[in-house]
Amino acid sequence: MKKSNVTTLLFLLILSSCLLAQDFSGSYILQDYSPAVTLKLFQDDNGNVTGVMNLDGDDYDIEAQQEENELNGFINDFGDLIKFSGAFVDENLQLTIFDPEAAPNEYGDNAEIWVFQRQGEETASIKNENEEVIINGITLTDEQVSELEEMYSAKPLPGNYWYDTNSGLYGVVGYAAYGFMFAGHEFGELDSNASNGDAGVFVNGRQLPQIEWAVWSQLLGYIIQPGRYWLDENGNAGYEGNPIPTENLYAAAQRNSYGGSVGGGDNIWSTRFGAGNYDSNNQRGYVSVPGYGPVGYGF
Repeated sequence: MKKSNVTTLLFLLILSSCLLAQDFSGSYILQDYSPAVTLKLFQDDNGNVTGVMNLDGDDYDIEAQQEENELNGFINDFGDLIKFSGAFVDENLQLTIFDPEAAPNEYGDNAEIWVFQRQGEETASIKNENEEVIINGITLTDEQVSELEEMYSAKPLPGNYWYDTNSGLYGVVGYAAYGFMFAGHEFGELDSNASNGDAGVFVNGRQLPQIEWAVWSQLLGYIIQPGRYWLDENGNAGYEGNPIPTENLYAAAQRNSYGGSVGGGDNIWSTRFGAGNYDSNNQRGYVSVPGYGPVGYGF
């Protein structure tokens, strides 16, 4: 065999091996997840892959090695190295993440499978959907998002939320109340099942889940009986159909607390179940409850 033919054969073998090897470089977005999880990877000529995964606003460094059609490496979780492997399946990048803190799956291991789609024109609609702010089923316009950012000095995170215009309470769809916004925003009608409630207690039309019902019962100092109630932005509450309030949430929380200070503009109170603070006129303050954090009002 002539030398030129040998050289040509070697070149073709090298070229074919390069064509068979996957190039993992690119930008990706996690499918069917909100808010968006993005992944950016860069692969050099030696198959070394570096990148960053952005999850809930935090960046996680990635180092891996391309081995034929598979990617193997680690995600740096603030010093903890989490092993993963990856491969293209139906043009999507499928990562198998081995998290020792995750619950075992049906196969008895701690692997989670995340499917990423490479970003481009074909994924623009997915990216836009995952960046949307949805409240009571209505997708906010850029103008509405800007108005909220100006009002609250913080841009709302993408997600699917419920909002009670009468009290200002809000939360993520499917979950209990997370906190208070200003009342009066027009974001459509609040769904009675917005929090997947099951307590038989309705507040401004929304059925409370058991955990939220228990928290409000502890703050009030008695078990809230099944029924329909209203709650306004000042913490006043009563029976639906009767405008006369029977309780004030913030006054009840202070009444049923221990160790509260009095006088001045600082009134700190705490119990086994929560804590809070309010000013001398009870115009501004917060209630901090387990699992929720601070729930402010009047700001």
